[in-house]
Amino acid sequence: MTSSLHQQLADHIDQGVIPPYQYSYPPRSAYRPLPEGRWTVPGVWAADLANHQIPELNLYLHVPFCDRKCGFCNLYTVISTDEDVYDAYTEALCTQIRDHAEIIRARRLRTIYIGGGTPALLRPRHFEQIFTTLGEV
Repeated sequence: MTSSLHQQLADHIDQGVIPPYQYSYPPRSAYRPLPEGRWTVPGVWAADLANHQIPELNLYLHVPFCDRKCGFCNLYTVISTDEDVYDAYTEALCTQIRDHAEIIRARRLRTIYIGGGTPALLRPRHFEQIFTTLGEV
């Protein structure tokens, strides 16, 4: 990561800059069984590429850590403030990004959403590691 990009990211984190966004969690009733057949990750992504003239990707990176569980939340979250756990999770997330590099490279990355729990519990070094990995991919 270039030092100016690193500094800009660090400044945004320090200043609490939050870009405008809108989200809506699907209710549990929206989930249903997948159609019969064998599903593979490469097969799903190949079908996705075949169905879009301009292959774009809105990447969502789930960070499941919270310091408490909110009653309305139906996402997978873990109550933890253990930075060793954050380190291990960040490394695993970066491994998954690298494992799916071919899928990411085949599309135009439009957005990166980091959410789930309370991503602000992560340290700037965790975000630097994630964005460095994305930059490499």
